[in-house]
Amino acid sequence: MDEKTAWRRGDAGGFLLGGLRLSGSSPATPAEMRKRFEEYLGGLTKGKEPGKVRIVLEQEPRMDANERKLKELIRKGEGISTEFKTCRNSLSRDVYETVCAFLNRHGGTILLGVTDSGEVQGIAPGAIGQMKKDFMTAINNPQKLHPPAYLSVDEMTLEGRPILRIYVPESSQVHRCSGRIYDRNEDGDLDITDTGS
Repeated sequence: MDEKTAWRRGDAGGFLLGGLRLSGSSPATPAEMRKRFEEYLGGLTKGKEPGKVRIVLEQEPRMDANERKLKELIRKGEGISTEFKTCRNSLSRDVYETVCAFLNRHGGTILLGVTDSGEVQGIAPGAIGQMKKDFMTAINNPQKLHPPAYLSVDEMTLEGRPILRIYVPESSQVHRCSGRIYDRNEDGDLDITDTGS
């Protein structure tokens, strides 16, 4: 029976450049490259019967540009234009306060399915459709958000878990959430409604 050994694309660069596991450095002659390759194969097949080993080339999963941007956004943490909401099964009330604060400040991105500490927990798959519907209904309800704003909710996958991304642009108008005015300060939403006292 043949024995399979995985070889990832990134491994090739290591042995060709004479990485930490192999002697030598770049540039190299064809004979030196052949020697490096043979040393690398020797390491893969060490302790195995060489005639029965089959090397399988595996492609590493690629991260698309959106996933890279999201990971970088999460790495930076919450701030004046970034907010994380766990929201595993339903929307929390403060999502709309954050939307209002972002509209009234410089805009921002809300990631639903991410904890305050940046852990991607994801959203329950059965809840995604209802959460999107509830969000769109609420932001178009003038009693919830006034004046209403046109926003989109994008469904994305990060670390194999579904999350929702809401991009909120800066607005030229002053918005209210449930009759209150919110502004963004660092990583929080502040109620700045003038109470008249």
